[in-house]
Parts: sequence; C-alpha cells; structure tokens
Amino acid sequence: EPTTARTIKVAGVLFEPARTGDYKAANFRQARDLIREAAAGGADVVCTYAHGLDGYGRDANKMNGTSDPPATRSEIMGESGYIRRLGELAKELHIAIAAGVAIREGQNTFNSTLLFSDTGKLVGIYRKTHNAGKYARWFAPLTAKDKKAACPSFPIGIGRLSVKICND
Repeated sequence: EPTTARTIKVAGVLFEPARTGDYKAANFRQARDLIREAAAGGADVVCTYAHGLDGYGRDANKMNGTSDPPATRSEIMGESGYIRRLGELAKELHIAIAAGVAIREGQNTFNSTLLFSDTGKLVGIYRKTHNAGKYARWFAPLTAKDKKAACPSFPIGIGRLSVKICND
C-alpha cells in the first residue's frame, strides 16, 4: 500500500562544552535547552554532536587510552541518569533524539550515538566504526563482524533513522 510522503524537520544542536567542574550537568542543561528550542521550532528529530555531554569535544587526542582518567567521563549504559533523562526529554517533546555520547562498557569506551524514539525509548546504539589515528587511542576498536553489524536503521516513530559518525 502506498504511503504519503512527509517532510521531516531535522535540527542539529551545537555548543561549546564545559570540560571542568560539574561539566556533565552544565552540558546537559545546554543540550536540553537547545533541544527544547529546536522542538519548539518544529523539529521532528534533534541531533547533538559527538560528546557534548562529557566535554570531549575536539580533545580526544589528549587521551592516552581507555585506562586514562578522562575515559571515566563516559556514560555507563543502564546506570547513567543523563541517558535516562535524554529519553524522558524525547518522550516529553514527542521528538526523536540522536545524542552523541561516549559510553563505557567494562574497560572499553565507545564513540557512540544513542537513538531515542519520540516515545522516549532507546531504540538503537551506533558505535563509530573507524577510530583512526590519534582518536584510536581512546576508543575501543570494533571487530570486522561488529563493523558490518553496526549500520542498521532504527525505528524512531516517524520513520527509520540510520547514523554515521565523522569519517564512518
């Protein structure tokens, strides 16, 4: 059965992240306020940039590896209140959110995008597949099998969304 085409409005939010003090709370507030502004402007999908929450920004090359203290800036899946709050925000605003977040699992960190549907459900996690050069020192590499499986699309309520990060 044919479907009716619909225009989907996508917004990107960008800000200079705090990197010291209570940086996660400050960065979450900035992201939250910009996401609200984008939703008020009619955005159906709002995308944050890589690592706005943890303040990584453009400084990954200053990290020496996953045991380096800055790796602790990553969010732990299932434990992070900020990840939970991103889902709540998506549900409240009835929008999909693609949030760039460094996540940590065990001793590994992953440059990731978390995808929340317009119901607030976490529907997908995309991990950067090509951590090259100076950035390869901090983020865990994916196996060839993981790289092939890392490119699905995810249901976000108004359709499906696929994500790529940087040079992927």
